[in-house]
Amino acid sequence: MTAPAAVTLDGVRRTFPDGTEAVRSVSLTIDEGDYVAVAGPSGSGKSTLLNIVSLLATPDAGNVIIRGTKTACMSDADRARLRARTFSFVFQSFHLVDHLSAYENVQLGLTLSARPDVDPKIALEQVGLAHRMHALPREMSGGERQRTAIARALARDTPIVICDEPTGSLDSESTEMVLDLLDVVHRAGRTLLVVTHDHYVMSRSQRLLKLRDGSVDFGASR
Repeated sequence: MTAPAAVTLDGVRRTFPDGTEAVRSVSLTIDEGDYVAVAGPSGSGKSTLLNIVSLLATPDAGNVIIRGTKTACMSDADRARLRARTFSFVFQSFHLVDHLSAYENVQLGLTLSARPDVDPKIALEQVGLAHRMHALPREMSGGERQRTAIARALARDTPIVICDEPTGSLDSESTEMVLDLLDVVHRAGRTLLVVTHDHYVMSRSQRLLKLRDGSVDFGASR
């Protein structure tokens, strides 16, 4: 029996109150283990589409199917539970708690995902930050903060990782290090969706989705 796709969107549409069609009847499939870059100009619908995929937003029409589970008729509580066990997030702005150390930030992510038994040190070792685990975010470089955020995603061990401009605030050396770590995450069998404007980041993915005016351009090249 064929395993279900990681994500299936079936005729998904989202219109803002001012009448703007942020997502226009998008249908697509992202298979388990895919490494997908999502690109497009500002206002193309990238963030809205990713919010729908990760169950942070509900479409006005269509269905979102996550690993075989249809979400259209789910309660908010059930959607939240599915999101917590399915998705990890890595953001451009890191989203670390300023007064917590790298170790404590990873630990907090584990607590919120009901995995308090996992040792954050293991994930920090995986990203080369065992020696910085007691450092506060303000004491770390941008690359170290992003690696801490990736350690948090690694520790949570969810099947899908969504990265929103993960290298947007980094220099070229830190960008290379972060992309190498995302390769490690992908090789571990996890599905990656990476929103980016960076052509080099796009080139590291297996597949490219280009959005324009809320629609996916399936004929787009890298």
